[in-house]
Amino acid sequence: MTDRFFDGNSLNNDPLESVGLFDTKFENWKMYWGGDFEGIRQKLPYLKELGITALWISPPYDNINKKVVYNDVPNTAYHGYWAKDFKRPEEHFGTWDDFDALVRDAHSLDLKIIIDWAPNHTSPADPLDASFAERGVLLDNGRFVGDYVNDTCRLFHHNGGIVDWDDRYESKYMNIADLADLDQTNEEVHRLLRESLDVWLQHDVDGIRLDAIKHMTRGWQTSLADQVNSSPTPMFIFGEWYMGNFDNPLLNEALRFSNQSGISQLDFLLNRALRDVFIYNHSFHELNSVINRLSKDYEHAGHNMVTFIDNHDMARFLTENNDRQALHQALVFLFTQRGTPCVYYGLEQYLHEDMNGGSDPWNRPMMPRNGFDRQSEAFQLIKRLSQLKQTLPALKWGDYRARYVSDDVLVYERQFG
Repeated sequence: MTDRFFDGNSLNNDPLESVGLFDTKFENWKMYWGGDFEGIRQKLPYLKELGITALWISPPYDNINKKVVYNDVPNTAYHGYWAKDFKRPEEHFGTWDDFDALVRDAHSLDLKIIIDWAPNHTSPADPLDASFAERGVLLDNGRFVGDYVNDTCRLFHHNGGIVDWDDRYESKYMNIADLADLDQTNEEVHRLLRESLDVWLQHDVDGIRLDAIKHMTRGWQTSLADQVNSSPTPMFIFGEWYMGNFDNPLLNEALRFSNQSGISQLDFLLNRALRDVFIYNHSFHELNSVINRLSKDYEHAGHNMVTFIDNHDMARFLTENNDRQALHQALVFLFTQRGTPCVYYGLEQYLHEDMNGGSDPWNRPMMPRNGFDRQSEAFQLIKRLSQLKQTLPALKWGDYRARYVSDDVLVYERQFG
C-alpha cells in the first residue's frame, strides 16, 4: 500500500490541489500518511534483498480531493480506490517524473512494477445529495466527462447498492456500497478506460492487478486482456474475485473466468484453507483437500494463481494468531506451493495492529521509518524461500503429491519433468 510504506518526499504530503487530506499526527487511519512513489524507490534495494521480484502498488492514478465523512469520521482516498482521473498520477504519491523514476530504478534492479487498476467504479456518490463527496466525478486528463448525480450521458449504472453479493445481476450492475458504478458498455466509458490503460502501459509498467473482477462482465475484461496482450509488451494480469468457500454460488463462474479469460486471480480459496490451518489450527486434511481440488478446478491456470497469507482487506496473520513460528510455517507452505506468492508489506517485520480486530483500516499501518530490518527472522526466511522458488523448476511448475497427511502433519513433494 503506497501511502503506508515510506515517505520519500514530504513536499507532496499536503499538495496545493488537495490541501487538508494529510494527517500530520497519524491519528486518523483514513487520512493520507505520506507514503509515495519516491518512498518505494528509495527502498528498492531493501525489497530486492528480500527476494521480491515484482511490486504490486496501490492504484497510482488521481483520486478525489475531498474528505468523505462517514459516522463523523473524515475519510480520504489514501488507498487509491476512489478514482476521478485515470490518466493522471495521484498528487499525494508524486508526479509522472516520480513514477517514471520508480519504474526506471526498479527495472535497473530487475524488479517489475504491477499497478492496481480499478475500472469498476469511480468514488462515493449520493444521487440525492449533490454536495456529498465529489458526486462520483469522472475526468479525462483534467477534462470533465460526467458525474453520478447528473449523469445525462449514462456513464454509470443507477440500480442502487448490492444486497445479495452472490447474485449475478446485482454483482455486475449495482454499486459496491456507495461507489459510483461505471457502465463499461457505454462508448465514452469504454474509450476512456482503454485509453487510460494505454497511458500507464506507455510508462513501462509490467503488470496489472484488476480490482473487483467479479463486478464487471467477463466479455469486457477479456477484451481488456486482449488489448494488453496485443501491446508491444504483453504482461501478466491478475484480478480479485473474493470467495470464502466452495459453496459460493458463483464458484463455477469464477473458475471459468480464470481458465478462459486470460486473467489470473488471487487464490482466495487456498488462502482460506491456509489461514484455517496455520491460524485456527484446523486439520491439515482440509488444506490437502483444497490443494487437490483446486489443481483440477483451475486446469492449466493453477500455476498462474497469486497466493497470499494476508492482504489489505483482511486482518493480518499475527492479529489473528500472534505466533511467529506459525507464521514462518505458513510462509514455507506459501513458497513451496504452486502459484506466485505475494507478501503483504510489513509481514517480513511482523507488522500488525490489533485495534478493533485488525480489520480495515487497522490492517494498513505505516511502516516505521526504522522498521526495515534486514536481519529479522521473517526477512531472512522469505529471502531464502524466494531464492528456492526462483531456482527450482519443481517449485514453479511441479505437480503436487501428498506423501503423508494427518490432523497436524502434512508431508508433500513437488515433481517436475
